[in-house]
Amino acid sequence: MVAGEGWQLLCSLLSLPLLSTLPCFPFQIFRRADKNDDGKLSFEEFKNYFADGILSSEELWELFSGIDRRHSDNVDTEKLCDYFSAYLGEYRNVLSALETLNSAVLAAMDKTKLLKEEGHL
Repeated sequence: MVAGEGWQLLCSLLSLPLLSTLPCFPFQIFRRADKNDDGKLSFEEFKNYFADGILSSEELWELFSGIDRRHSDNVDTEKLCDYFSAYLGEYRNVLSALETLNSAVLAAMDKTKLLKEEGHL
């Protein structure tokens, strides 16, 4: 395996949909689903983000409606975090560490890209 392939593999592992759909550890995870960046998810954004082939559209609507208690047809990303955070238990520290690692890897990759563009690599 070439060195660059190792980084690509690591990054792809850290960016797996499975990791990004796990309950919120920082709310930035759900901001990825917020395509229009308004701080809340419509059902369409929610469905597109959480569709996994296991839950039907009806089951996703039921989950969305359970979180959207005001029936506003939008779920604030902070409310989404609060909802899922209640189910983290022992995984909170693990998921937080994974997000920290993911951020560190992305920052290192950005720095490497910048150094390469500037001709230092």
